[in-house]
Amino acid sequence: MTMLTLLLLTAAAAGDGFAPKAGDSIDALPFGSKWESCVVVRAGLANGAYSVRCAGRDYDFVVGKDSVRAPRLPAPPPAVAPPPTAAPKAAPKKAAAPPSPATGGALKSGRYQCYYLAGATLNYSFVDVIISGASSYQDRYGKAGSFTRSGDTINFTTGPLAKHRATVGGGGIELYAPGASYGMSCDL
Repeated sequence: MTMLTLLLLTAAAAGDGFAPKAGDSIDALPFGSKWESCVVVRAGLANGAYSVRCAGRDYDFVVGKDSVRAPRLPAPPPAVAPPPTAAPKAAPKKAAAPPSPATGGALKSGRYQCYYLAGATLNYSFVDVIISGASSYQDRYGKAGSFTRSGDTINFTTGPLAKHRATVGGGGIELYAPGASYGMSCDL
């Protein structure tokens, strides 16, 4: 086998050649279960991972190279709106609608297993959140608690996760410790 043949076989085994770079629109699996329209923030992280920002989210996710694909969904809006060319006219004021509990999607009952990133390695955290009702949950050991939900934000009020918060979206939740800006992804 020649060196050229070996290189060609290695390149063919490496995948379809999809290698997005910073600024490219892609589809990604930030929660591991539903494709979302995203933009690459940083490429070339350890093990081929990418830092991505998905439509409707104000934080970044790190996803593995197997969790990105060429865009098939509508591209997300730009992260920063361009400056207006003329002063916008004030719209008539309306009464604000109360937040809808379904803003971030349905919160299904079941066991959400949580994962965190250490470098570019995705690790199971041994934190499970078991949603057992519209405002009740349990941890992996069966200790019960309650939560409130407003839009796509969950605030855990009692139990082992008291004072933690989570956001709902993409078929999972992002769990945050009190005061934390980075969370753990938890999927059904």
